[in-house]
Amino acid sequence: MISGLLVSVPRGRSIPGVALLSVALLAAALHPAIAQDSDQPACSNVGSTTGEGAVIGGAAGVAAGGLAGRSFGSALIGGALGAFGGAVVGNVVGKNNCSHANTDASLNEQIANADEQTQEYQRDAALYNARAADAQRKASVLQAEYNQGSLSAQSYRDQMARYREDQAALGRRLTELEASREKLEREAQEAGPNGGQLAEEARQEADTQQQLQNDYDAISNSLAAVPSA
Repeated sequence: MISGLLVSVPRGRSIPGVALLSVALLAAALHPAIAQDSDQPACSNVGSTTGEGAVIGGAAGVAAGGLAGRSFGSALIGGALGAFGGAVVGNVVGKNNCSHANTDASLNEQIANADEQTQEYQRDAALYNARAADAQRKASVLQAEYNQGSLSAQSYRDQMARYREDQAALGRRLTELEASREKLEREAQEAGPNGGQLAEEARQEADTQQQLQNDYDAISNSLAAVPSA
């Protein structure tokens, strides 16, 4: 391929012109890969760093090749090799920048999702805390009436039935929360030094889990006093 290029270069062409030709040919060859990387917003600088590397490497290669061989053919070979080497280095730098940007964006998204999830569980905890307190008050009143004989066992069961629904829903929510907390703990460990915020979200979910467990136990204790059929 290089020998074909040597034949096609006019003898009167300047070394800068040869350098531009080398870089242009290399850019055309690399364009599909650069375009593919640039499709990602965080990777939009891959093309520019690759191009800058090709230009710098090509210019240095032309100068070195021209001095070494004292011919346009040597300059063209040096330019092509220098442009290729510079493009490779520039592409690696651009992709490294892209990787870091994507990692940061992914971590920020994880933190935002975890914070939203944590707040949702905390709202649930406040709701079920009120429901547990209501179940305890209701059970206390119904138990007194039942003991006095003014309330039948069936009526006692009917009035406490809605709290069994709360108990079942709260049990499912506890299972979901435990899975969420464990996932956050794994993600925090995988993030290493950058996982502090994820670890904090996991800690908050652990606190919320304990609150929901206390509410579950309170509702369960209130239901335990209801006479069986």
